[in-house]
Amino acid sequence: FVALVTCLMVTAAACGGDTDGDPIERLEEMGTLRYLIATPSDGECEVLASQDDETLLPLASVFKLYVLGALVEAVSVGAITWDDPVTIRDEFDSLGGPTVDEEPGSRLSVRELATRMITVSDNTATDHLMDLAGREAVEQIQQGMGHSEPMANAPFLTTREVTILFWSESDVGERYLAASTSEQRTILDDEVASLPFPTSAQIETVIPPQYSIGWFGTAGDACRALVWLMEDDEARSILTNRPLSPNPDIWPVLAFKGGSFNGVATADWWMQDGDGQPYVAVVSLVNETELLDMDKVIELMTRLRDKTATLSAE
Repeated sequence: FVALVTCLMVTAAACGGDTDGDPIERLEEMGTLRYLIATPSDGECEVLASQDDETLLPLASVFKLYVLGALVEAVSVGAITWDDPVTIRDEFDSLGGPTVDEEPGSRLSVRELATRMITVSDNTATDHLMDLAGREAVEQIQQGMGHSEPMANAPFLTTREVTILFWSESDVGERYLAASTSEQRTILDDEVASLPFPTSAQIETVIPPQYSIGWFGTAGDACRALVWLMEDDEARSILTNRPLSPNPDIWPVLAFKGGSFNGVATADWWMQDGDGQPYVAVVSLVNETELLDMDKVIELMTRLRDKTATLSAE
Protein backbone atom coordinates (compact mmCIF):
# COMPACT_ATOMS: atom_id res chain seq x y z
CA PHE A 1 0.00 0.00 0.00
CA VAL A 2 2.53 2.56 -1.12
CA ALA A 3 0.73 5.85 -0.50
CA LEU A 4 0.49 8.70 -2.97
CA VAL A 5 2.82 10.86 -0.91
CA THR A 6 5.82 11.35 -3.24
CA CYS A 7 4.90 14.96 -3.93
CA LEU A 8 2.80 15.78 -0.89
CA MET A 9 4.13 19.25 -0.27
CA VAL A 10 4.98 20.44 -3.79
CA THR A 11 3.14 21.27 -6.98
CA ALA A 12 2.62 18.65 -9.68
CA ALA A 13 5.11 20.29 -12.02
CA ALA A 14 7.85 19.79 -9.44
CA CYS A 15 7.28 16.03 -9.32
CA GLY A 16 9.39 15.42 -12.36
CA GLY A 17 6.56 14.68 -14.82
CA ASP A 18 6.09 16.42 -18.14
CA THR A 19 3.06 18.52 -18.96
CA ASP A 20 2.53 17.64 -22.64
CA GLY A 21 -0.68 16.14 -23.97
CA ASP A 22 -4.17 15.71 -22.65
CA PRO A 23 -4.08 14.10 -19.18
CA ILE A 24 -7.05 11.84 -19.94
CA GLU A 25 -5.42 10.46 -23.08
CA ARG A 26 -2.09 10.07 -21.32
CA LEU A 27 -3.63 8.21 -18.38
CA GLU A 28 -5.57 5.92 -20.71
CA GLU A 29 -2.27 4.91 -22.29
CA MET A 30 -1.16 3.65 -18.87
CA GLY A 31 -4.20 1.60 -17.85
CA THR A 32 -7.97 1.58 -17.32
CA LEU A 33 -9.05 5.08 -16.34
CA ARG A 34 -12.16 6.04 -14.39
CA TYR A 35 -12.88 9.50 -13.08
CA LEU A 36 -15.54 11.82 -11.72
CA ILE A 37 -15.50 15.59 -11.46
CA ALA A 38 -18.50 16.89 -9.55
CA THR A 39 -20.01 19.61 -7.41
CA PRO A 40 -21.26 18.50 -3.98
CA SER A 41 -24.91 19.22 -3.18
CA ASP A 42 -26.85 17.92 -0.16
CA GLY A 43 -24.45 15.00 0.29
CA GLU A 44 -24.63 14.00 -3.36
CA CYS A 45 -22.21 14.61 -6.24
CA GLU A 46 -23.60 16.45 -9.26
CA VAL A 47 -21.53 15.32 -12.24
CA LEU A 48 -19.62 17.82 -14.37
CA ALA A 49 -17.58 15.19 -16.21
CA SER A 50 -17.11 11.46 -15.74
CA GLN A 51 -16.00 8.15 -17.16
CA ASP A 52 -17.40 4.91 -15.70
CA ASP A 53 -18.03 6.75 -12.43
CA GLU A 54 -20.48 4.12 -11.11
CA THR A 55 -18.37 1.04 -11.90
CA LEU A 56 -16.83 -0.74 -8.90
CA LEU A 57 -13.07 -0.22 -8.77
CA PRO A 58 -10.24 -1.02 -6.35
CA LEU A 59 -10.10 1.88 -3.89
CA ALA A 60 -6.60 1.22 -2.55
CA SER A 61 -6.10 3.44 0.51
CA VAL A 62 -9.15 5.58 -0.26
CA PHE A 63 -10.92 2.93 1.86
CA LYS A 64 -9.44 4.74 4.87
CA LEU A 65 -12.14 7.39 4.45
CA TYR A 66 -14.59 4.84 5.85
CA VAL A 67 -12.35 4.15 8.84
CA LEU A 68 -12.26 7.90 9.48
CA GLY A 69 -16.04 7.95 9.10
CA ALA A 70 -16.42 5.24 11.75
CA LEU A 71 -14.32 7.35 14.12
CA VAL A 72 -16.44 10.43 13.43
CA GLU A 73 -19.55 8.40 14.24
CA ALA A 74 -18.03 6.95 17.42
CA VAL A 75 -17.08 10.44 18.61
CA SER A 76 -20.55 11.77 17.81
CA VAL A 77 -22.23 9.17 20.08
CA GLY A 78 -19.68 9.61 22.87
CA ALA A 79 -18.04 6.18 22.51
CA ILE A 80 -14.57 7.72 22.07
CA THR A 81 -12.90 11.13 21.92
CA TRP A 82 -10.20 12.35 19.55
CA ASP A 83 -7.88 12.73 22.55
CA ASP A 84 -8.26 9.14 23.79
CA PRO A 85 -4.93 7.26 23.97
CA VAL A 86 -4.48 4.12 21.87
CA THR A 87 -1.88 1.54 22.92
CA ILE A 88 0.49 0.46 20.14
CA ARG A 89 0.52 -3.32 19.65
CA ASP A 90 2.77 -5.51 17.51
CA GLU A 91 -0.12 -7.59 16.15
CA PHE A 92 -1.29 -4.59 14.10
CA ASP A 93 2.06 -3.99 12.39
CA SER A 94 1.74 -3.44 8.64
CA LEU A 95 3.67 -1.81 5.82
CA GLY A 96 4.21 1.92 5.49
CA GLY A 97 4.13 4.91 7.82
CA PRO A 98 5.86 5.76 11.08
CA THR A 99 3.57 3.89 13.48
CA VAL A 100 5.15 0.51 12.71
CA ASP A 101 8.34 1.86 14.35
CA GLU A 102 6.62 3.01 17.55
CA GLU A 103 7.56 1.15 20.73
CA PRO A 104 4.94 -1.49 21.64
CA GLY A 105 3.04 -0.31 24.70
CA SER A 106 3.50 3.37 23.84
CA ARG A 107 0.39 5.46 23.32
CA LEU A 108 -0.82 7.82 20.62
CA SER A 109 -4.08 9.72 20.53
CA VAL A 110 -6.92 8.82 18.18
CA ARG A 111 -6.35 12.18 16.48
CA GLU A 112 -2.64 11.50 15.88
CA LEU A 113 -3.30 8.03 14.46
CA ALA A 114 -6.11 9.36 12.26
CA THR A 115 -3.86 12.14 10.99
CA ARG A 116 -1.16 9.61 10.11
CA MET A 117 -3.75 7.37 8.43
CA ILE A 118 -4.86 10.17 6.13
CA THR A 119 -1.80 12.36 5.55
CA VAL A 120 0.84 9.64 5.04
CA SER A 121 -1.54 6.68 4.53
CA ASP A 122 -0.06 4.91 7.57
CA ASN A 123 -1.31 1.31 7.44
CA THR A 124 -0.31 0.36 10.98
CA ALA A 125 -2.14 3.42 12.32
CA THR A 126 -5.16 2.40 10.22
CA ASP A 127 -5.27 -1.12 11.63
CA HIS A 128 -5.07 0.19 15.20
CA LEU A 129 -8.02 2.48 14.46
CA MET A 130 -10.01 -0.32 12.84
CA ASP A 131 -9.53 -2.36 16.01
CA LEU A 132 -10.67 0.61 18.07
CA ALA A 133 -13.78 1.34 16.01
CA GLY A 134 -14.58 -2.30 15.24
CA ARG A 135 -14.85 -4.03 11.87
CA GLU A 136 -18.66 -4.02 11.95
CA ALA A 137 -18.78 -0.28 12.67
CA VAL A 138 -16.69 0.45 9.58
CA GLU A 139 -18.93 -1.83 7.52
CA GLN A 140 -22.05 -0.08 8.80
CA ILE A 141 -20.88 3.49 8.24
CA GLN A 142 -20.40 2.88 4.51
CA GLN A 143 -24.11 3.17 3.77
CA GLY A 144 -24.42 6.39 5.74
CA MET A 145 -21.49 7.80 3.77
CA GLY A 146 -23.19 7.02 0.48
CA HIS A 147 -21.58 3.74 -0.60
CA SER A 148 -23.71 2.17 -3.33
CA GLU A 149 -22.78 -1.45 -2.53
CA PRO A 150 -21.50 -1.83 1.06
CA MET A 151 -21.52 -5.63 0.90
CA ALA A 152 -18.67 -5.41 -1.60
CA ASN A 153 -16.52 -4.69 1.47
CA ALA A 154 -17.84 -7.34 3.85
CA PRO A 155 -15.85 -8.41 5.75
CA PHE A 156 -14.12 -5.03 5.84
CA LEU A 157 -10.44 -5.99 5.80
CA THR A 158 -7.47 -4.51 7.60
CA THR A 159 -4.32 -3.70 5.62
CA ARG A 160 -2.49 -6.52 7.36
CA GLU A 161 -5.21 -9.03 6.41
CA VAL A 162 -5.21 -7.99 2.76
CA THR A 163 -1.43 -8.28 2.58
CA ILE A 164 -1.46 -11.78 4.05
CA LEU A 165 -4.38 -12.95 1.90
CA PHE A 166 -2.62 -11.76 -1.27
CA TRP A 167 0.92 -12.85 -0.58
CA SER A 168 0.85 -15.66 1.97
CA GLU A 169 2.68 -18.79 0.86
CA SER A 170 -0.37 -20.82 1.95
CA ASP A 171 -3.58 -21.24 -0.04
CA VAL A 172 -5.57 -19.10 2.40
CA GLY A 173 -6.30 -16.42 -0.20
CA GLU A 174 -7.86 -18.89 -2.63
CA ARG A 175 -9.97 -20.46 0.11
CA TYR A 176 -11.02 -17.03 1.35
CA LEU A 177 -12.28 -16.04 -2.11
CA ALA A 178 -14.33 -19.23 -2.40
CA ALA A 179 -15.89 -18.86 1.06
CA SER A 180 -19.15 -17.23 2.14
CA THR A 181 -19.07 -13.96 4.09
CA SER A 182 -19.54 -15.75 7.42
CA GLU A 183 -16.87 -18.30 6.50
CA GLN A 184 -14.52 -15.47 5.53
CA ARG A 185 -14.92 -13.93 8.97
CA THR A 186 -13.93 -17.26 10.52
CA ILE A 187 -10.89 -17.54 8.24
CA LEU A 188 -9.75 -14.07 9.27
CA ASP A 189 -10.10 -14.81 12.98
CA ASP A 190 -8.83 -18.40 13.03
CA GLU A 191 -6.13 -18.41 10.33
CA VAL A 192 -5.06 -15.04 8.95
CA ALA A 193 -4.53 -13.56 12.41
CA SER A 194 -1.77 -16.07 13.12
CA LEU A 195 -0.02 -16.22 9.73
CA PRO A 196 3.38 -14.53 9.22
CA PHE A 197 3.51 -11.20 7.43
CA PRO A 198 4.94 -11.34 3.87
CA THR A 199 8.29 -9.72 3.14
CA SER A 200 8.59 -6.37 1.36
CA ALA A 201 10.34 -8.08 -1.55
CA GLN A 202 7.37 -10.39 -2.12
CA ILE A 203 4.89 -7.53 -2.08
CA GLU A 204 6.78 -5.07 -4.27
CA THR A 205 7.36 -7.39 -7.21
CA VAL A 206 4.01 -9.13 -7.69
CA ILE A 207 0.78 -7.71 -9.12
CA PRO A 208 -2.20 -9.52 -7.57
CA PRO A 209 -5.61 -9.87 -9.27
CA GLN A 210 -7.03 -6.39 -8.76
CA TYR A 211 -10.70 -7.29 -8.52
CA SER A 212 -10.46 -10.12 -6.00
CA ILE A 213 -9.44 -9.18 -2.45
CA GLY A 214 -9.39 -5.64 -1.07
CA TRP A 215 -11.70 -2.66 -0.82
CA PHE A 216 -14.02 -1.58 -3.59
CA GLY A 217 -16.27 1.31 -4.51
CA THR A 218 -17.21 3.54 -7.40
CA ALA A 219 -15.85 6.99 -8.13
CA GLY A 220 -19.27 8.23 -7.03
CA ASP A 221 -18.90 6.36 -3.71
CA ALA A 222 -15.50 7.96 -3.09
CA CYS A 223 -16.94 11.39 -3.89
CA ARG A 224 -19.87 10.99 -1.51
CA ALA A 225 -17.60 9.69 1.27
CA LEU A 226 -15.34 12.72 1.07
CA VAL A 227 -18.30 15.11 0.95
CA TRP A 228 -19.76 13.42 4.06
CA LEU A 229 -16.51 13.75 5.99
CA MET A 230 -15.97 17.40 5.09
CA GLU A 231 -19.10 18.25 7.10
CA ASP A 232 -17.25 17.27 10.31
CA ASP A 233 -14.80 19.85 11.66
CA GLU A 234 -12.22 17.34 12.95
CA ALA A 235 -12.30 15.20 9.81
CA ARG A 236 -12.04 18.33 7.67
CA SER A 237 -8.98 19.47 9.60
CA ILE A 238 -7.29 16.09 9.10
CA LEU A 239 -8.16 15.84 5.40
CA THR A 240 -6.87 19.33 4.61
CA ASN A 241 -3.68 18.87 6.65
CA ARG A 242 -1.36 17.77 3.82
CA PRO A 243 -3.22 17.51 0.49
CA LEU A 244 -1.45 15.93 -2.46
CA SER A 245 -0.07 18.42 -5.01
CA PRO A 246 -1.67 21.63 -3.72
CA ASN A 247 -2.32 24.43 -6.20
CA PRO A 248 -3.29 27.44 -4.07
CA ASP A 249 -3.62 29.71 -7.10
CA ILE A 250 -6.68 27.66 -8.11
CA TRP A 251 -7.69 25.96 -4.85
CA PRO A 252 -7.28 27.98 -1.63
CA VAL A 253 -8.77 24.99 0.23
CA LEU A 254 -7.87 21.43 -0.72
CA ALA A 255 -8.55 18.07 0.96
CA PHE A 256 -7.16 14.74 -0.18
CA LYS A 257 -7.09 11.01 0.30
CA GLY A 258 -5.53 8.66 -2.17
CA GLY A 259 -3.56 5.50 -2.34
CA SER A 260 -1.70 3.10 -4.53
CA PHE A 261 -1.28 -0.62 -4.70
CA ASN A 262 0.60 -2.78 -7.18
CA GLY A 263 -1.06 -1.79 -10.47
CA VAL A 264 -3.61 0.58 -8.84
CA ALA A 265 -3.67 4.32 -8.14
CA THR A 266 -6.69 6.23 -6.82
CA ALA A 267 -6.96 9.91 -5.83
CA ASP A 268 -9.91 11.67 -4.17
CA TRP A 269 -9.78 15.48 -3.84
CA TRP A 270 -12.24 17.97 -2.35
CA MET A 271 -11.45 21.45 -3.64
CA GLN A 272 -12.79 24.94 -2.98
CA ASP A 273 -12.07 27.78 -5.38
CA GLY A 274 -11.54 31.45 -4.58
CA ASP A 275 -15.28 32.12 -4.75
CA GLY A 276 -16.00 29.43 -2.15
CA GLN A 277 -17.43 26.94 -4.67
CA PRO A 278 -16.58 23.32 -3.70
CA TYR A 279 -15.77 20.54 -6.15
CA VAL A 280 -14.68 16.91 -5.91
CA ALA A 281 -12.38 15.07 -8.30
CA VAL A 282 -11.94 11.29 -8.11
CA VAL A 283 -9.45 9.64 -10.46
CA SER A 284 -8.65 5.90 -10.64
CA LEU A 285 -6.14 4.05 -12.79
CA VAL A 286 -5.73 0.26 -12.92
CA ASN A 287 -3.13 -1.77 -14.81
CA GLU A 288 -3.48 -5.51 -14.19
CA THR A 289 -0.16 -6.50 -15.78
CA GLU A 290 2.38 -3.74 -15.07
CA LEU A 291 3.45 -1.55 -12.17
CA LEU A 292 2.55 2.12 -12.60
CA ASP A 293 5.01 5.01 -12.93
CA MET A 294 3.68 6.81 -9.86
CA ASP A 295 5.43 10.16 -10.44
CA LYS A 296 3.84 10.38 -13.88
CA VAL A 297 0.46 9.15 -12.61
CA ILE A 298 0.38 11.79 -9.86
CA GLU A 299 1.29 14.57 -12.28
CA LEU A 300 -1.39 13.54 -14.79
CA MET A 301 -4.10 12.98 -12.17
CA THR A 302 -3.38 16.42 -10.73
CA ARG A 303 -3.68 18.00 -14.17
CA LEU A 304 -7.02 16.24 -14.66
CA ARG A 305 -8.15 17.53 -11.25
CA ASP A 306 -7.22 21.08 -12.20
CA LYS A 307 -9.27 20.87 -15.40
CA THR A 308 -12.23 21.30 -13.03
CA ALA A 309 -11.70 25.05 -13.11
CA THR A 310 -12.13 25.01 -16.89
CA LEU A 311 -15.16 22.73 -16.75
CA SER A 312 -16.91 24.94 -14.22
CA ALA A 313 -16.42 27.98 -16.46
CA GLU A 314 -17.97 26.32 -19.54
